[in-house]
Amino acid sequence: MNSFFIATNGSAIDRILRSKYSAFRTNNLTLADPAPIRTWITQRRAFLSNELRRLKVPFAVTTPRSLDLTQSQAGLTLAGIAPPDVESIWINGSPKPVLWTTLTNWSMDLLLEPGETLFALQARGLQERVLPGLSQIVKVNYQAAPVDPVGRVVINEIQFHPPNSGAEFVEVLNVSPDASFDLSGWRISGLDFVFPQGSILGPRGYLVVAADATAFGETYGWSIPLAGVFNGTLDPQGEWLRLMRPLPGGAFATVDEVRFSSDPVWAANLTNPGMSLELRDPTQDRRRTANWSAVSGALSTESQPIVAMAQSWRFLDTGEDLGVAWRELNFNDSEWPSGVTPFFNTADPLIIPKTTPVNMTNALGGRILTHYFRTEFRHEQPPLPSLLRVGLTVDDGAVVYLNGREMLRRRMPNGLINFRTLASSPILRAAPEPSVWVNVSALLQGRNVLAVEVHQATTNQNDLIFTLDADLKTTPSAGATPGAPNRFAGAVPAFPSLWISEIQPRNLSGIRDSAGERDPWLELINGGTSTVSLDGFQLSINPTNLRGWSFPPGWQLDPGRRLIIWLDGQPAQTTPTELHSSLRAENASGVIILSQPAGETLRVIDHLLWTAVASDESFGRIPDTSFEPGRRFHFPTPGVANDGAAKPVNVWINEWMASNARTIADPADGDFEDWFELFNASDTIADLSGYTLTDDLVRPQKYVIPPGVQIPPGGFLRVWADEETGQNRAGGDVHAAFRLSGSGEALGLFAPNGVRVDTVVFGRQTDDVSEGRFGDGAAAPFLRFSTPTPGFPNQRDPLTPGIRILEAIPSEDGSLTLRWTTQPAWRYQVTYKNELSEAVWRPLGGVVQSMGPVAEARDAEALSGDRKFYRIEQIQSAGAP
Repeated sequence: MNSFFIATNGSAIDRILRSKYSAFRTNNLTLADPAPIRTWITQRRAFLSNELRRLKVPFAVTTPRSLDLTQSQAGLTLAGIAPPDVESIWINGSPKPVLWTTLTNWSMDLLLEPGETLFALQARGLQERVLPGLSQIVKVNYQAAPVDPVGRVVINEIQFHPPNSGAEFVEVLNVSPDASFDLSGWRISGLDFVFPQGSILGPRGYLVVAADATAFGETYGWSIPLAGVFNGTLDPQGEWLRLMRPLPGGAFATVDEVRFSSDPVWAANLTNPGMSLELRDPTQDRRRTANWSAVSGALSTESQPIVAMAQSWRFLDTGEDLGVAWRELNFNDSEWPSGVTPFFNTADPLIIPKTTPVNMTNALGGRILTHYFRTEFRHEQPPLPSLLRVGLTVDDGAVVYLNGREMLRRRMPNGLINFRTLASSPILRAAPEPSVWVNVSALLQGRNVLAVEVHQATTNQNDLIFTLDADLKTTPSAGATPGAPNRFAGAVPAFPSLWISEIQPRNLSGIRDSAGERDPWLELINGGTSTVSLDGFQLSINPTNLRGWSFPPGWQLDPGRRLIIWLDGQPAQTTPTELHSSLRAENASGVIILSQPAGETLRVIDHLLWTAVASDESFGRIPDTSFEPGRRFHFPTPGVANDGAAKPVNVWINEWMASNARTIADPADGDFEDWFELFNASDTIADLSGYTLTDDLVRPQKYVIPPGVQIPPGGFLRVWADEETGQNRAGGDVHAAFRLSGSGEALGLFAPNGVRVDTVVFGRQTDDVSEGRFGDGAAAPFLRFSTPTPGFPNQRDPLTPGIRILEAIPSEDGSLTLRWTTQPAWRYQVTYKNELSEAVWRPLGGVVQSMGPVAEARDAEALSGDRKFYRIEQIQSAGAP
């Protein structure tokens, strides 16, 4: 205002105008003198200056009225005024989210800790510049005891298989009717997400985090606020999600956790697009399968076309600003002209035909930034939960409404949209875009109206394309409900504290039953504090039929006790002290399900899927009362706590490449990614099922090796450190859930019980050069290999014939002396690189003449950097190498 926009003679604007005017005149273009432009700028500057003077207000907190208050509520709203140059408001040294209701009025929500708190408010301008004199202190005494979030803040909904890519989300619920919680700095492990500052979760409120904000808005509607976007992924095969809050010292405490899965015991149709997992009763055990419902259901097989590709629409291309009324169901558009899609104003060739032209300038010749379109359709059925498939071709951006409610945006910014809002990006050549499925809650029985506003991306464009077609599919059960109550929420009876602890399906040399037979067996454990009656409980090995074998009347399990059930198919052998079921579970892989009567049906209490269990091995959990997916045990433990001790293996981390720029491509996707190699140094097969790999030795269980992964005697296994576990295939390379760092880090292989098998720590790596042991499985020091050999024995780089480096002697002055064997009458040249990726070897001094059996060269600056590589070449007397 006080520099650039001054338009007097000689000012910056005046120089620009005169320069442009002179250039036009030089090129024989006759234009009017730009003096009226300077006059207009001067007038507008004066107007804006007056407006800013009107807005000149102090920085002050106006709500609450007292700046020293005592209250019993955890939430505090601060509101006030600030001059226009205030960009952000900081409290106690950290920026806080601010809601600006006008150019000068602001408010923010804070969550109080019990006791007295001082809030030091500081206003800041552009680039976080402190504005002197714009600060205030608010003192609040919150008289209440701390409220434990455990059991109150819960993971409430998980959408890991949405109808549209990127629409995955996780919803967090506060079940407390009166307590608020500040989730700033909390994280959801498994999603790589940290809640931003100001993430306040009010009583019975929701916070939703999504994979992609645009995909989420297009799928579930733009009115649902997001707490943020997560960087990780939701594994469609299932994983642990843990909601964790920070503690002093950098540690985290788990507030809630759930392990969801796509296995059929969770939900038989959970793989259908759009299925979402919703918690039923947050007051009961949230880790139990029966406390979750899969919602959305399968789409109807037939779709109802509601908007055709060549549909008649009413449209307005006059450049009028109609506000928001035009999008409503009962808006009178009878005076608007009508036309058939596609609408256009462009000379570009199109994949679709061009039918109805529209104006791009208004009656005064100004550019039209926004065009309005409306069409009607009828839906004679009751408005069941539905999905709408929308096919949209638009240049540049659009917002689509159904009966006045927004349901889809395409290339439009977040927030409120008005007549002057520009699209977020231009379209150079319009073409049909992939269809999206949108949840429709505004669908009515009878007459419905679709309204679309098409926006330009810049103020000087003169092209437009718009066409839309849509089909409706109803769902027999309702869809996902982010930010709203779950469909099947309600009271669920308390779950008995029973777990399936261990199963041995192939018992060849283990325990015998009372008949002297070695048969398959199952172990249950009561991890609670009260006795559980097993009357009516069922065991099943078929996920589609929970009624397999019923416990006989009178059996119960006391707290802390274990119960062995023989899965031998011989129920007649049951005695008052020994249970034999009608089920026989003797396969290497399978599932066992424990169910409890629930009215006329059964509900799953626990289930365990076992895979690739060898003879005389068992499969179970550690701890016994956990909901871990389970692992194989080399030492079965019927009747006592599970033993995760591993069968000894002689396996080494043998070779690694943490900077694979262009050497070896991953066969799964063709990417050049980090990898390392494991070597089995024994003469027997090394079964690594359930072993763990990590690049963080403090967290040895960062990645669990899948069942069935084996290394033959003297063989090798390549592991891609690419965070792409979905690429794991039986018999192929392993893909771990972490990446390596070329700047150096650690690698570890651990047994299922946490015992270290092998670890290595390496330093900075060189592009396309591997490092490892020589020979295979040998002790340190490690060597670097310019020819990596994953899957084969490591090969040392060959030395130049006739040269053997004897020693490299460092000195306190930072120099290094190299000594090597020589040949009589030969000369030698020492060259060096700071990085092997450099294109040229540089000479270290001049040629060294051999004067005996040993020669040497000194590098005065050898130790000035992190590292240096040397090469010694023999040179004949004629100078040829």
